[in-house]
Amino acid sequence: MDMLASFSTSRYIRGSVAMNKQKMIWITILGFFVIYLGSVLIVGHFFSKNENISKVIASNTIQKLKVSSEIFHIQFHTSKDQQIHVSLSGRTSQFSKPILNISVKNQVLEIHGFDQNIGAVSLRLTNSIALHIYLPDQKFHSIEIVSEMSSISSNQTLKANLLTIKSGLGRISLQGFKGQQLIASSDIGTITIGELDSKIYIESNSGNIKINNWTELKYDNQLHTTRGSIEVGVKQVPNTYYLSLVSNGFISTNININRVLKQTQWKMTGINQIEGYTGNIKDNRTHIKMNSDTGKIVI
Repeated sequence: MDMLASFSTSRYIRGSVAMNKQKMIWITILGFFVIYLGSVLIVGHFFSKNENISKVIASNTIQKLKVSSEIFHIQFHTSKDQQIHVSLSGRTSQFSKPILNISVKNQVLEIHGFDQNIGAVSLRLTNSIALHIYLPDQKFHSIEIVSEMSSISSNQTLKANLLTIKSGLGRISLQGFKGQQLIASSDIGTITIGELDSKIYIESNSGNIKINNWTELKYDNQLHTTRGSIEVGVKQVPNTYYLSLVSNGFISTNININRVLKQTQWKMTGINQIEGYTGNIKDNRTHIKMNSDTGKIVI
């Protein structure tokens, strides 16, 4: 009996020691994290600076615009004159080295903002430096925007025959776009468009797609999101069109379909689908395809 009690006591002691060691490990990890966070806050507060690098470009000869940045937010604004104003400005770490490269060749304006010491940007949690581009109210032949780690936004209606936008780890938010075609993609981030007058191809790997006011549906259009929802507001529909909505989630549409080709319910097949057309299918030049693997579709 004494041996059994001694064995139980020994197991209890060993268990307590193991638990205490585990607690000490977690406390040590938490302590290092607190020290790191405190260091970042102190460095960010006392070792920061205001940055402002600005350049002006005449817009009358520019037909194509290419904008890119690895880490800075890209923001478009309306220019107060007929020139293109570009600035890399905001609050950042004292140790960062922001660079603004601009080149003009064969009517193509290329703008690239980056930091030579990219790790220093993370030393300031409230980093506000961004790549600001002020465009006059004119239509370009093409606009190409690429951001690897930050968001892309515009508080003006962008105008171009072709607008291409790609974001790796940030949201895309446009006040509006007017042109012939919009191609937008985001790996992680929502895509939001206010006013739209164009055919589109939009793809998001992990994020919602939302169009507030699509002026008129025309030509071929595709919207796809892997993990997100699609919400589209349409102002005007043509007399003839083809519509296809496929989702594992909820589907709702106010657009009339005179002839339904396929309609399935999740309870029966594990997928919701509406496919059909209105008008003469032979004359149908407008196609709208929307696909969401896990989210809802509302149009």
